Amino acid sequence: MEESRLFALDTGDRIWLGQRVVGMFTLDDVPPGKHLVFVATGTGLAPYLSMLRSAYEFDADRTTIVCHAARVSWDLGYRSELEGMAARYPNFHYLPIIDEVDRDPNWQGEVGFVTRFVEEGTIAELLGHALDPTNTSVFLCGNPLMIDSMMELLAKIGFTKHTRKQPGSMFVEEYWK
Repeated sequence: MEESRLFALDTGDRIWLGQRVVGMFTLDDVPPGKHLVFVATGTGLAPYLSMLRSAYEFDADRTTIVCHAARVSWDLGYRSELEGMAARYPNFHYLPIIDEVDRDPNWQGEVGFVTRFVEEGTIAELLGHALDPTNTSVFLCGNPLMIDSMMELLAKIGFTKHTRKQPGSMFVEEYWK
């Protein structure tokens, strides 16, 4: 993988930022009232925290789910903050999951991959209905393998990738590609 120009900078180096933000990984294009499912691995959680901390309407008439996967429980960043949100807002759910239980034998939570929550119906159960692109938007950020497997799984039930030219129900941050 080629090193990014940003990664190659040293402390104190100057960078130039344009005046206009051009990213699409925001809530701006999500229709009002749509349920939200945020799926992340590792540091892919960061954009969701920014969204949740920035005037997010927790009391809106929608369900919000954050599904966060990491190798071990101590890599589940912001876990206590997300658990606090889940305790405070009845329509907000936090689903932490790890995949290396042999390295984290005291973990009492979910084990496996994030696709499991879709395949086994956990997401649908928390939403109170089937996972459906007509009433739910899904955000994906993190490991490219997770993104690819989730996109494939969601496409089978009718989700399409959101682009500027073609609105969809799946918002994908592919910063590793």
